[in-house]
Amino acid sequence: INDRRQPASQPGLGHSREHAHSTMLRIDLLILPLLTLAYGLQYYDKAVLGSATLFGILKDLDLTPARYSQANACFYYGYLAGAMPCAWACLRFRRHLNLFLGSCVVLWGAVVMMTPLVRDWRGLYAQRVFLG
Repeated sequence: INDRRQPASQPGLGHSREHAHSTMLRIDLLILPLLTLAYGLQYYDKAVLGSATLFGILKDLDLTPARYSQANACFYYGYLAGAMPCAWACLRFRRHLNLFLGSCVVLWGAVVMMTPLVRDWRGLYAQRVFLG
């Protein structure tokens, strides 16, 4: 008889399958909604620049169509520049991942709150890079 059932706990870990399942359920119910909210707010922030054109941002910040397109692209420049360091930091600080990710969200919020300080297209470029 070939019994292929998994053992109730893995050697050396001291955790049962039920404990692992309950931990994953807690992660699914607590962390994932928060991450979804954070990603939703980031998407909303990207979409707001498009809506701001209706309220005169092009004139206020002296944005030509080329500068406006570049301002939209600046978000992705920052995203590309920060993706690998952020992934490395998540691996490096995996024991304190909640603090690291929380700090990232708070810093992102601080950059968003600085939006009213933008006075020209150069400041908008800088803000969009840091938001990425």
